[in-house]
Amino acid sequence: MANYLPPEWEDESRMNFLFAPFKRRSLNPESYDAKLKFWIKLIESHLSHHKNFKFQPKTLARQFLRKSLIPACLQDVIQHLYENQQVLTVQDFRRNCQRTGWIKWSWNMLVHKPVAWTFNKVWGTKKPEVDSEYVHLNLIESSSKELLTRYYSNRPNEGSNIVPWQDIILLMSDVCDDKSLELVILALQYQGHAIMIKDPQLGKFVKFAKEENERLFDFNPEELDKFRLEQMCNKLENAIRKKEDQMEECRTQAKIYLNQKQHTSAKQCLRRKKRLEASKIQLENQLDNFHVTLEKIAQSRNNAEVYEAMKSASSALKKNSLSVNQVDDVVDEINDAIDVQDDLNRSIVNVSHNDMIDQQELQDELDKILADENVCDIISDMPEVPKFEPAKPEMSKTGQKTHEMLIAS
Repeated sequence: MANYLPPEWEDESRMNFLFAPFKRRSLNPESYDAKLKFWIKLIESHLSHHKNFKFQPKTLARQFLRKSLIPACLQDVIQHLYENQQVLTVQDFRRNCQRTGWIKWSWNMLVHKPVAWTFNKVWGTKKPEVDSEYVHLNLIESSSKELLTRYYSNRPNEGSNIVPWQDIILLMSDVCDDKSLELVILALQYQGHAIMIKDPQLGKFVKFAKEENERLFDFNPEELDKFRLEQMCNKLENAIRKKEDQMEECRTQAKIYLNQKQHTSAKQCLRRKKRLEASKIQLENQLDNFHVTLEKIAQSRNNAEVYEAMKSASSALKKNSLSVNQVDDVVDEINDAIDVQDDLNRSIVNVSHNDMIDQQELQDELDKILADENVCDIISDMPEVPKFEPAKPEMSKTGQKTHEMLIAS
């Protein structure tokens, strides 16, 4: 028996009653409500256990097969869930998620469409179709909260708020499957907590609001360009590390061949190491170019902010209702903006100057490091300094007599 199934599942008499069709509630309201509550809880536990928040009524009934019997009351349970907005067709869910916020969703259901909703609610003329696919809203909502909690508690302090889709899947792998996770992200987008973006080059990824209490309803295309560059930097860094590992393998293998007196094979390993090194240098140059581009993007963003401040101050000067004091404040604001702009320009010049470091200086520094390492290697090969004074050697009798004669003379 699956661990999510209740103890009643093994009770024959009880399960015969629970599998039977519903009778009119007026005959026994308490028994009716208990049976309804049993199936509502079991359906949610079943979907949560299988990490799949979508279902079809006819398929769901077969999943509760017990001793060749399926529950004959399940359609009424799903009807109740549907009427109480606890389940919704996937199509309606996606359509409603184009709006903003759960409150607005409820408002649209109750205010924008009161006649149709009331008709379906009271008379029950619209029944869930057995072939339609439904989504369990309670599971979507609880999982969306869980995703936010995990993301904001595990993200790096200085990390990007854009996360690749595969990382989101890994983060929620114990909660829901990929298809259900897409609906969870759609719900977060619906609430303004996140946005899913599909890019031809990068695939799918999710942008979260910077803070949990903030709302996010759009995506800046410039952020996508920056994210592409960051992803390329990550790929290049991984490729460089792989080249370094391969180079070390070649060096190790060359040593093995030398010990075996196989000089030709050792040279082949070293040639491959040289080719890998050339490829690694090329990747490092590409990585440097990407880093420079990212720095320029960050710098241009700062310049744009200064420009916007200056433009706002200039437009404020044109207002006729400004007092003298207000004009002075605006002038001070412009001067501050100009000072900031000058500081930025000086920083850019300094960065450019630092990039033009004499290559000979770098080489001299490398030579010095290598020389220091050689000295350390020589010292490490020398014996340790003795911790006691050397003892005087014992003299033979002949030597002792010779020593006494020398002293006497």
